[in-house]
Amino acid sequence: MTEMAKIAGIELRRLARAVKFASMDEAKTALMAVHVAFNKPGDSVIAVASATDGFAAIQSLAPVISCAKTAVGKAITFPASFVSLLLDTVRPDDQVTIHRSGENRFIISVTNDKTGKNLALASTESSAVPPVDSIATMIKSTKDGADVNIEVDTSALENALDIIGAYTSGGNDLAYFFLAIHDGAIRYASNPTESGQCRAILDGTAAGPKASRWFNPGMLRKAVSLMPEKTRAAMPSKPKTPILFMGDNIRVMVAPMDNAALKDVKFEEAAAIELPLQQSAVVESVSA
Repeated sequence: MTEMAKIAGIELRRLARAVKFASMDEAKTALMAVHVAFNKPGDSVIAVASATDGFAAIQSLAPVISCAKTAVGKAITFPASFVSLLLDTVRPDDQVTIHRSGENRFIISVTNDKTGKNLALASTESSAVPPVDSIATMIKSTKDGADVNIEVDTSALENALDIIGAYTSGGNDLAYFFLAIHDGAIRYASNPTESGQCRAILDGTAAGPKASRWFNPGMLRKAVSLMPEKTRAAMPSKPKTPILFMGDNIRVMVAPMDNAALKDVKFEEAAAIELPLQQSAVVESVSA
């Protein structure tokens, strides 16, 4: 058994959150996995976890405590089910050691001197590998081509998603999330449902040209759940391009919906109100 890398429990959990974006569709076996690479861009080794379900993609980065020279530049593709198990098992104050015990077999040791935890979890490497190069290329191209930037309180964005969700009436009467940026204002809306139609303004800052598109609110919610107190996002103004969420050592790209039945929502502009000009009183002098 050969040791590959040691990583703090809190950092392992940051990597494992990529599993939220692995596919659960058994017809897409290549996407039911999380790819973990050990890269050395500078003096230290960084682990990069990548996953996609075909609609959204994630790159989550975390430093390692130590990494064997033979592991630098290498990668492991874990089944999504095993990564979910790690997320449930590993606590932030644990220490995790990754061992290779065979050509396609790995042992993950989870220890904690304070609590006496000493677990060993075994996994074979997934035979199906997610399109890691495509994920990296799409995230980079979205970031490089972005000319619209958004910053909003994460709690406010979660509240907006809750509001949109309230317009879903069940069955096929689903409410989707329309995001529109115009003149520095962030607006959002739903499509008409039996519960009505939402139109609202999201308190935050936006810079860049006019842009709008429809998103699956479930995909947005998964991305927003990984953001810190402030959510920063960027997207190209070009139609039908993704939005990129950027958090602490994490990048999540969400593709817009391509549904001809969803039409852009028109928002009422604030009307200018003409007020009468205030006139100063004129005192006429009257000669006696």
